[in-house]
Amino acid sequence: MDESSQARRVARLRIVLIVCLVASSLANATIAPAKTIRVPETLMRSVTFDGARGRVALTSRPTHIGFTWEGSHDSGVSYRTIDETGHVSKWRVAPLSHDMEVGSSRFTGLMAVDRPVNVEYRKELGKKSEDEWMGPITMESINTLDGPKREVALTSTTQSDPAAPAIVTRSEWGADERLKSSTGGCKRTFHPLRQIFVHHTAGSNHDRNGAATMRAIYAYHTQSRGWCDIGYNFIIDWSGTIYEGRWARNYGPWETHDSEDYRNNVVTGAHVGGFNSGSVGISLMGNFTNIGPPLAMKTSLKGMLAWEADRHDLNPTGTHTFNGRRMRVIAGHRDAGQTACPGNKVYAQLPKFRRKTKALIGTGRRTTRLNLETSAALVPYGRSVGVSGTLVHSSGQPLANRPVTLYIKYRGGRWKQQSTLMTGSKGRFAATLTPHKKVSIAATFSTRPSYWGSDSRVARVRVKHVVTIAPNDRNPDSTGLYHYATTERRAVIGGRVRPSHAGKSVRVRLFRRPPKGSYKEVAEKWPTLDNNGRFAHSFFLPNRKSGTRYRVAARMPRDGAHEGGFSGSKYLVVD
Repeated sequence: MDESSQARRVARLRIVLIVCLVASSLANATIAPAKTIRVPETLMRSVTFDGARGRVALTSRPTHIGFTWEGSHDSGVSYRTIDETGHVSKWRVAPLSHDMEVGSSRFTGLMAVDRPVNVEYRKELGKKSEDEWMGPITMESINTLDGPKREVALTSTTQSDPAAPAIVTRSEWGADERLKSSTGGCKRTFHPLRQIFVHHTAGSNHDRNGAATMRAIYAYHTQSRGWCDIGYNFIIDWSGTIYEGRWARNYGPWETHDSEDYRNNVVTGAHVGGFNSGSVGISLMGNFTNIGPPLAMKTSLKGMLAWEADRHDLNPTGTHTFNGRRMRVIAGHRDAGQTACPGNKVYAQLPKFRRKTKALIGTGRRTTRLNLETSAALVPYGRSVGVSGTLVHSSGQPLANRPVTLYIKYRGGRWKQQSTLMTGSKGRFAATLTPHKKVSIAATFSTRPSYWGSDSRVARVRVKHVVTIAPNDRNPDSTGLYHYATTERRAVIGGRVRPSHAGKSVRVRLFRRPPKGSYKEVAEKWPTLDNNGRFAHSFFLPNRKSGTRYRVAARMPRDGAHEGGFSGSKYLVVD
């Protein structure tokens, strides 16, 4: 081996070592406490007007505007804005957003504006024929910067996948989760990823505040359009920043917000009618009918395409049949619908994007799947539970001698790393945990040079109170009965609750059964627990005839961290 070849090999080894060390340090980092940011509330106003042209006075000062109407296919709107100094902008055609069309309903993209006081509009009809028509226009006026501030909780992440793109999460761009719906007809569905669609938002170019525009698009989709959530899975802004779009699920702090469930199935969005299930929609923020996207945006798009294609074993330059239509695996929206999306300039570059994506992937990585289970879903306090799982690659073959990191989160706490385990010859790993209250458990395998990382489903273990009870003033006989004379009027009943819950009360009940008959409750008390969780109460024993039996039992109610616990019964007899 010559000196230059040896040097190149050493350099490659150093790179691999650095990647592994970075991945290891990320996986073993402590999850930082939750932080909060203050984000302006999104303010929305709608105004409807008619006439061939006109001026609309705005009662609120928008940062974004969009237009909707009923009309023929060639109908449209031009607009210009007037600021508080009287300055009038140029007339601009509001680009149509065909992603949102249904029947004769027309929607434009969202245009960024600089808080105008008036907007002038003109109706635009293409062919001036009798078939062309256009109804009243509704203008959506949205302000995502000047509303009252609200707090959004952030969790510092220790993303365990160093090969994944950096994605700004919904909380980081300030999504108001009250606007989305994920129940009923909006219940999330997931499907294996088979198709990638590239879009543009048909909004303003050169956007300088991508997070604010994300909030505007989100409000436009959910409030104006009435969708369950933002339509796209991801959006890339002018600077190349990638934003999480449609909500898929709650993620652990170490997880990449990949718009997928634990089995790597993609959440169904609303970006290509009839082709949403099993596809991912990546939208470029802007209008690329007449100009091309900037370099930073293209770089992020190619990285996203490579990340999605490699993890899901898709051929970036391939063609297939998807939902009954022959199309490219990486396609533009127009390949599946009557639309100009993603704009002529982006669509013309798709062949190059496909080739670049394939080159980025190279030999690629193999995907993995991580399963996790517990030996029990409910355990008494102080009892251990087994945690185990398997790591396999896409063919189902086990991956041996691989590190798997366990994370746990107790009720009311935050995620923290529990341990790192090595898989055995069959890809299995196992650990034992003794939870003191309700706990969530998850496992993660970090991306390696030959394998993509994977995350397990979150397993949850409930912990129930352990309650004991017995008379304190005597011992039982060999059968477990406690004997009292007819002259003894009281029985001191005591016990213990674990965990202790000092200052709380436990429910203790006394039942009586005559020589002939059944048990009926005669007393109920709520003694207070001491610092050790112990309690005691002196019960009066009514109607003490020879042969009378009593039964005592205690129950500790459930709380936020523990399930209710029952002591079982102890029996007393008068003889």
